[in-house]
Amino acid sequence: MPLLPSGVSGLGVSMWLRVLDAPGGSDLRIRTEANLVGRLGQLGEPIVRGRADAIMGSFATNLAAAAAARGA
Repeated sequence: MPLLPSGVSGLGVSMWLRVLDAPGGSDLRIRTEANLVGRLGQLGEPIVRGRADAIMGSFATNLAAAAAARGA
């Protein structure tokens, strides 16, 4: 993430999805990365990171349930 002027905060998020062949189906790999800078990063990083982890956990659970319901 580029350097920001003093007093400015920023958030950068990247997500990578990769589908691999696996015995009997496919294997989905998900990687996320979040970068917080400025005051937001100093004060809110633990809160934002915890919430982001919870969201990705819910996403994985819901995706697995949807795949199971479709018989995938």
